[in-house]
Amino acid sequence: MVLKLKKAIDIELDEINTLIIESEMAITNGTIDRDAFIEKYAIEKSHLLTNLSYTLYENGRMVGFFMIISTGNDYELEYFYIEQRQLGKGLGKILWKYVNDICIENKISTMRIVCGKYVTGFYLKMGAEKIGELESKVNPGVKIDLLHYRIKPDEFRKISGTPD
Repeated sequence: MVLKLKKAIDIELDEINTLIIESEMAITNGTIDRDAFIEKYAIEKSHLLTNLSYTLYENGRMVGFFMIISTGNDYELEYFYIEQRQLGKGLGKILWKYVNDICIENKISTMRIVCGKYVTGFYLKMGAEKIGELESKVNPGVKIDLLHYRIKPDEFRKISGTPD
């Protein structure tokens, strides 16, 4: 398995959107409104290029994506997705180590994460703490989790190489 992290570029936009939509549908077992999710969370070119956006490739095929956005003085992990056929194979933990590395490189010490309850356990295992709940923007009346993560420079060693 050859993994490579690279800065996302605009020509990958359609593939990134497909990856996040298909992954979201898989992890929620189709319980959310696909059209509402696409309308709210499909990434636009300007958003992709003005934030810390990275793609993970395995043997030349895109298998992961994350985006960290700045919200003034704070940061938020806005997207973190593994390709649906790769879920449960350890790539999430590898991609998380890359998130940590990118935060260290960009002097980001903490970030918040807003996520559905179906993935909260993953983030808690990675060291995040639950700090509250919010109402879902896709499913009104459904509560989603608000988490806080403190970057751990000593806990994760640098993964080989730096992103392109």
